[in-house]
Amino acid sequence: MSSDRETVAPNVPGASPSVPASPAAAAATAAAAAAAAAAARRAHRGPAPRVPLSRENAPRRACGPDAEIELNAQLQGIWDLTVEESKASATRMRALAPLWADRDHASAPVHAGEVEDAEAAVVLRCTISAAYAQVRDAHEALTLFPRLFARLEAGDLPVEWLRRVLRRTRDLPVEDRREIDRVMAGWEFGVTPETFRRLLGELVCLFTSRLETSPLEQAERRRHVSTPAVGDDGSASVTITGPIPEITAFMHRLDACAETLQRAQRHALDQDGVEIPFDDGTVRERGRAMSKGSLRYEALRHGELNTDGHPVPAPRFTILVTVPALTLMGRSDAPATLEDIHPIPADMARELAAGEKDWMRVLTDPAAGTYLPLPPERYQPTPAMQMHLRLRGPECAVPGCTRPSCRSAEADHIEEFDHQHPEAGGSTSLENLHLLCWSHHQIKTSRAIDPDRLRAAEGGAGPPGSTRWSLREDMRLTRQDETDLLTPSLAGELHNAWQRHLTPVRTAPPDPGSTAQEDHSEAPPPF
Repeated sequence: MSSDRETVAPNVPGASPSVPASPAAAAATAAAAAAAAAAARRAHRGPAPRVPLSRENAPRRACGPDAEIELNAQLQGIWDLTVEESKASATRMRALAPLWADRDHASAPVHAGEVEDAEAAVVLRCTISAAYAQVRDAHEALTLFPRLFARLEAGDLPVEWLRRVLRRTRDLPVEDRREIDRVMAGWEFGVTPETFRRLLGELVCLFTSRLETSPLEQAERRRHVSTPAVGDDGSASVTITGPIPEITAFMHRLDACAETLQRAQRHALDQDGVEIPFDDGTVRERGRAMSKGSLRYEALRHGELNTDGHPVPAPRFTILVTVPALTLMGRSDAPATLEDIHPIPADMARELAAGEKDWMRVLTDPAAGTYLPLPPERYQPTPAMQMHLRLRGPECAVPGCTRPSCRSAEADHIEEFDHQHPEAGGSTSLENLHLLCWSHHQIKTSRAIDPDRLRAAEGGAGPPGSTRWSLREDMRLTRQDETDLLTPSLAGELHNAWQRHLTPVRTAPPDPGSTAQEDHSEAPPPF
């Protein structure tokens, strides 16, 4: 163990925690820990390639010894760019690290750092969650991995390699992460990415094996289901992470369900008039059961979620699909939107609409695409107002926050409602309402962030339907409401089509003696 590391004696197996160990036993335990750390450094002194990758030999490694001089210069120029990228990333990390502030401190408030993350998201031009990740990485790099950070600052270490170290070691104790920094400080980084990943994995596994918690317990702490990743083709996916035994057992149960359904479908195919379970409409036509992968999905989609007897509240919102009228009519293939965020193909939108009994007409301004307001009727927003707020803001209204407004969002008065003197406070109108996630609602209530609705009728400084946000005293920025981006273009197409309809088609010069054709140029469009 290096001399500058604090010695922490681990628990001795079998020893009672209430009985202090003797000085000799404590010394033996400390010596064992020191020996383990020394063994880690000896066993993982790092990669030692016979010919480390460098700027001079990179072209030869990439293209062979006969690479042209011009290509050599080009590849060495790319090498120089990666070195500059590492240095620039180090500079950015130095600037971001102070935004972590004291949020690790035991007395830090629950929402510590939320405002800093929102400010960072503005200048980084990313979401708040992405800004949080960058601020956290910068803080950890400078405080826990100063030696590797110095290699990044010198251009020796690719920034993605440092980020991989940060991710792979995040579940280890702070002191182990600092020890890994000491071990890797002398590594030669002129190796292939595969070699680096393998050796890093071995080093992390070595330190993981020294933890008091078992690998299974560590995996149990990482249980989660990711939020949907939405594709451009109308599909989406989720990722389930957990201990291998649990995931394997879950897949076995899912396979058993799929195989049972396969047998049931095959049995139904052999019997006339028997309903085919979970039929996707192709089983009888093809004369064979669905694939196991398809039936896994159906079993999972139709399965009941176990809440241990606790009632599940009814969904606050239904899933909202907004479809342009021309798309519904089959006259346009303009995409619809799911939750006003994710585009879905026109054919899928028409298929969804064909089987839906609940419809709602949404009116939009033909020039700007803004959603036309609905009148307020009471202090609590009506369901129609809630739906309008969802259309106007599919995500939390705080700039950079991507938490969907269809889940756990709260309607908030931009100008606070005065419960003692309602006539003096903010009104319950659509112009004075927006949807905030629970966390940012609490921060707004504490006045760490402050919105101000800009109204064009009152000479507001922003475009119609926009809110100016103040993040503490440091930053002002304006966020415009979501609009239907297709409406202006479709309205323009309709206008152009009407103008073409009014323009007479002339295939021959007009007869001077004929009556002049009636001018329709001033006729209003039929919409």
